[in-house]
Amino acid sequence: AADGGVGTSAWRRRAALDVAGRRAADAAAAARARVVMRADAQRVVVTGMSVVSPLGHDPQQMFDRLCAGESGIQQLGAEFDDLPTRIAGVITDFNSAGLIEPKKARRMDKVHQYCIATTKMALTDAGLLQSGTLQGLDDRTRAGVLMGSAMGGMAAFEDNLNALNARGVRKVSPFAVPYMLSNMSGAIAAMEPELGLRGPNYSINTACATANYCILAAMDHIVRGD
Repeated sequence: AADGGVGTSAWRRRAALDVAGRRAADAAAAARARVVMRADAQRVVVTGMSVVSPLGHDPQQMFDRLCAGESGIQQLGAEFDDLPTRIAGVITDFNSAGLIEPKKARRMDKVHQYCIATTKMALTDAGLLQSGTLQGLDDRTRAGVLMGSAMGGMAAFEDNLNALNARGVRKVSPFAVPYMLSNMSGAIAAMEPELGLRGPNYSINTACATANYCILAAMDHIVRGD
């Protein structure tokens, strides 16, 4: 009776997994069909690109270096001696001058600096941001920011945790929580004085596929006229 019970239970689990698998496949097929229908109804194009990466801060430069077989992973220098790992992809030669106010940049985690910089660089590449002025967008509710990040500002997290442990809660920065949240990068970029974007704004976190999900979701907003 025990063997029969185990066998029946295993069969039910397999059957449930089969049903779940078929439902997931059907949902994926329906989603692909909707994307094709929307794409046929209204084409959406990418008009501006930007990047801040271990392989450079220009899309063409990064692409060329990737095609040449270069890797952004490198040996860490002495400033990272306290880390157990000795290799990482390190962003170097990044300069926020002209993109972020110096006072704001000094207290801001690097992840948010990268977000603001790449947002403005992409808008400039698209011809929408010229001499610090957003062009051709009178209704700021028609533009938003979808930013994906696995984590928020880890330097802000570490610094404020150390301050809390060493000197108490009064030494924790009032910006600690906003700078630690993964969904704050897009919000901070949208609130930049020369942008003031009031359209859709949220964070998508899907590991290595995050950028693709952001692009797809942005396309949906554009097609729907959000």
